[in-house]
Amino acid sequence: IVAVVDNGVEPNHPDLNIYPLCYDTESGDTISIINGDHGTSVAGIIGALKDNSLGVCGVAPDCPIMSISSTMSVDTAITKKLADGINFARENGASVINCSWYAMEHQFLDDAIEAALTQGRNGLGCVVVCAAGNNDVQSIDYPACSNDDIIVVGSCSQCGERKNSDSCDGEDWGSSYGEQLDIMAPGVLIPSTDRQGILGYNPDYPIHTYNGGNIITSDFSNQNYTVWFNGTSAATPHVSGVAALILSINPNLIGKYVNRLIESGAQKAGGYSYYNKEGRPNGIWCDEMGYGLLNAYESLLIEYQHPTTS
Repeated sequence: IVAVVDNGVEPNHPDLNIYPLCYDTESGDTISIINGDHGTSVAGIIGALKDNSLGVCGVAPDCPIMSISSTMSVDTAITKKLADGINFARENGASVINCSWYAMEHQFLDDAIEAALTQGRNGLGCVVVCAAGNNDVQSIDYPACSNDDIIVVGSCSQCGERKNSDSCDGEDWGSSYGEQLDIMAPGVLIPSTDRQGILGYNPDYPIHTYNGGNIITSDFSNQNYTVWFNGTSAATPHVSGVAALILSINPNLIGKYVNRLIESGAQKAGGYSYYNKEGRPNGIWCDEMGYGLLNAYESLLIEYQHPTTS
């Protein structure tokens, strides 16, 4: 089960497998309330269904999505409610928790993330995956920067470089980077699920062209999907999906070891200078790319060929 803590995942989307127990941080109801478009597109990257003759396919299409919905306004009250949502996910069976957002710093959220990392999955620890931020600066957003056991995800362009304002996609934003960055994943022109009909990004919010890109100038004709989703918000669910795939091979792994597999399997893309760094035990690393570009095949292969027994 992958929890998507966001502004709500559309519960009746025909291409998503929604876990029956969701949570709305505003009302406390065990349902998904839709407060925007973002959560449905994040969820599709993780778990859009396969072999159903519809739309797109997620990274982990057999893994159900638990929607933790919030208004996602950036204030102290919402930070407390986001902490409640993370606690709900931990207490109700989520193995992976995806956080494609930033928030105000608060001890409530620190404590909820720490509890997920250490107490989730009956003490094995949830895998918590957070977005680095879209500010094109050497500083990672909160809460990604708050705990070393979070997987911090930056965004690559189609050319395997850190997404920046001069990268090959033409979009005028950049992926944040720095000391806490762990890994990169695709974050430009990502096809995903969209809210159905005219309610989502398609057709009224052309993300790619709005940000200066001209590689694809029109969206899918089927408005239940978008080809334009982007940002470290889009990169992060790729990593959450791979974490879910790893746990589908071996559900007895501790969360920190899932991090290790993801980081060890990364591809040293982009022509950057990777190097050995103290406190970075899972291979060579650099501050613009972390351990490199997410490589699902290599990370899964490590565990598949040599199953961990302790």
